Amino acid sequence: MYLEAERQLAQLRVAILELSQPDKSIILLFLESLPYRQIAEIIGVSENYIAVRVKRIKEKRSKKLKTRNYKCSGIRLDKSVFKSMRTA
Repeated sequence: MYLEAERQLAQLRVAILELSQPDKSIILLFLESLPYRQIAEIIGVSENYIAVRVKRIKEKRSKKLKTRNYKCSGIRLDKSVFKSMRTA
């Protein structure tokens, strides 16, 4: 189980590194559990823009992981995975 978690975290790191700088900034703030409103204030855009970008980033990452034949059921861009990444 530990090796599986490490594999998932490695894939998540790669997925984040492949994002454009603006998307990387948004998703890292999202993974830090900041609300959309606060992310929008930091980035300087609307709250709706942040919600749409997060959704599109997740969709794009999911499609990319599937094309690489990764097990997508365990790889998610969400706060719980990120918290385990910070403690690893």
